[in-house]
Amino acid sequence: MRHLAKPLICATLFAALTACGSGSSIGTPPLASTGFAAQSSEIASQVTFNLLQASTFLLQDQEGELTEQNVKLRINAQGKPVIELDGDKFVLNAQGGGVYSALQNDTEVLWLRIAQTDPNVVEMIYLSFETEDSFNASYLPFGFDTAPGAVAAQIGSAIFKGDASVSLRQVTNGQLASGFSGGIARITADFDSNQVAGTLRLNDTQNRLLTLPKVTLGLETSAINGNGFTGDMSVTNGSLGANRTLDDGTYDGRFYGAEASAVAGTLTGTIVTDDPDSPILLQGAFIAGN
Repeated sequence: MRHLAKPLICATLFAALTACGSGSSIGTPPLASTGFAAQSSEIASQVTFNLLQASTFLLQDQEGELTEQNVKLRINAQGKPVIELDGDKFVLNAQGGGVYSALQNDTEVLWLRIAQTDPNVVEMIYLSFETEDSFNASYLPFGFDTAPGAVAAQIGSAIFKGDASVSLRQVTNGQLASGFSGGIARITADFDSNQVAGTLRLNDTQNRLLTLPKVTLGLETSAINGNGFTGDMSVTNGSLGANRTLDDGTYDGRFYGAEASAVAGTLTGTIVTDDPDSPILLQGAFIAGN
């Protein structure tokens, strides 16, 4: 087990946005416009966080699919979040309770909710965007990711504990049904063997329109590549429900903080049901610290 003093990285993104240092690394661009996380902190607005090819659920032409979108987030000089989705910019206004929304043609089209926070390092948000023609939604992490060189310098192993959030979407005859689940994330990083693995224990969602029993999703062992990791996801305990199996389960994440004191990432999968034309599409995220 490694033993490192946890640095004070930065204030939470929406409370007092803090840029955590700068720097660069060949082959792995930082998520924040100010660079990779550093131990010193500097209060700043106008810091842009980039999440390219972020996973999302998309409903269009009465059909649903898991796809990708380019997302940018920054806090403007007035302290308001600004979201850019595939080139379209929206300034969001606070609605209370950590919820923000934006208007388009006098109609609310975009909602942002702070879902989970790992103090001083990274935040998870729930983002949804709706127009007359389409709807998409996703859980996404934003924060100051660790420089690849700092990840490579870590020794021993670390256990990260935190939260997972998942959305379920199913389109049947053009009608969308949704459900949500949350639970406990436990990620283990072995820096000596350069590997990551973990579990996401999700709670029962029987009180939702689209339900999911209590189940554990396993994040299968994957290699650390730079400051990130990508691997397969499977059911390791419990079940997804009668006549349901998980197909194409994957996860993708990064280390956050100056000395890799947190991890966060996204997950996707297709739950095959007894109706081959109406699968349940799963999208979510996890955030955990040590």
